[in-house]
Amino acid sequence: LGLSVRFDPGCIGARGVGAGGVVQNVSRGESQLGAESGGRLRHGQPYVDTESNTRLALPPMNASELPPRKPTDSGSVVSELMMPHQVNNLGHVFGGVVLSMVDRAAAVAAMRHAGRPSVTVSIDRVDFKEPIQTGELVTCSAQVNFVGRTSMEVGVRVEAENLLSGVKRHTNSCLLTFVAIDDDHCPCCVPPLDTSDPKDARRYREGQRRREVRELLDRELEEDR
Repeated sequence: LGLSVRFDPGCIGARGVGAGGVVQNVSRGESQLGAESGGRLRHGQPYVDTESNTRLALPPMNASELPPRKPTDSGSVVSELMMPHQVNNLGHVFGGVVLSMVDRAAAVAAMRHAGRPSVTVSIDRVDFKEPIQTGELVTCSAQVNFVGRTSMEVGVRVEAENLLSGVKRHTNSCLLTFVAIDDDHCPCCVPPLDTSDPKDARRYREGQRRREVRELLDRELEEDR
């Protein structure tokens, strides 16, 4: 083909050599220096030999090749002051407004952990504990609880603060599942979770158990059809 690709166990990625040691990144239209200068190709990106015009793609990286990341490294916070147009006839903030903030906070945490674009797959659970009033500051704090091969469970805690009294209330708890995607919008591997902290280890076990229960329920319902 005129372009040889070999995998180097000592690096994250692969080295490619084409004519003159140059490889072409089709998706971005940019030339990169090949193996002679230590150029490295990214997993999952398409490449082509400019002479034969043959398109190649590197296989996706395994999760075991990625360094673990702590949940605190990817945590995110989204805050917004609730205004009159965001409440219903009872003066309570619409649930959809809260869910929008929750989804954004969780997406930031998922993308920070994965280092890739991530999309919402499901909102597994939303608990509305107390109503939120107009004029309160709503804060959504998100953290990755559990990771699979390509998916991540993100937990979000929602608090409402009365800015005049300083009183804060825990109003919502939410669990969302995200999947990281590559440049072709296909699922790709995410880094493992560093659970050296006992609290993170507990959240990881709980998230793992929730996924097992969901999968078991899905199988049971499928068998009943």
